[in-house]
Amino acid sequence: TEKQLMRRAFLRGSRRLLCTPQQVEDQTAPDGKSDTWSFGHTILEPQVGYGKVFDLQTINAGIKEKWHNQTLCQVNDSYVRLGIFEGEFHWHSHENDDELFFVVSGKLLLDVEGEGTYELGPQQGYTVRKGVQHRTRAEERTVVLMVETSKVNPRGDD
Repeated sequence: TEKQLMRRAFLRGSRRLLCTPQQVEDQTAPDGKSDTWSFGHTILEPQVGYGKVFDLQTINAGIKEKWHNQTLCQVNDSYVRLGIFEGEFHWHSHENDDELFFVVSGKLLLDVEGEGTYELGPQQGYTVRKGVQHRTRAEERTVVLMVETSKVNPRGDD
């Protein structure tokens, strides 16, 4: 079917890379575009080009890691990223950039310094202002879309 073909093509574009223990420790990967390290897999380059249809349910079904962060596409100077969270990320901030979290499925706990914890369910979102310390937590598999400028380091502190 068309969905199966799209999934195969997408997964070929976001293949999992085998890294040496040193590359994992250094948080680098063979192609310099993705990382496999302590909390999951990160794909930095946009995986879907302009004028292409993508299906979050299909993409999500192909990801088995508890933590996964991949850039889906670029919109002007921003990236739309897919995050799959289960567990706790570290406290961090992005000094020059805001960050939007929009929950697709699951429940995201978003700790924001000076404000407390926001509990976001499906179809709910929150924008963290630039320079504000925050962290994400999820007790169950949670799928999130994030919108941030292409300058933001998706692994934390810029």
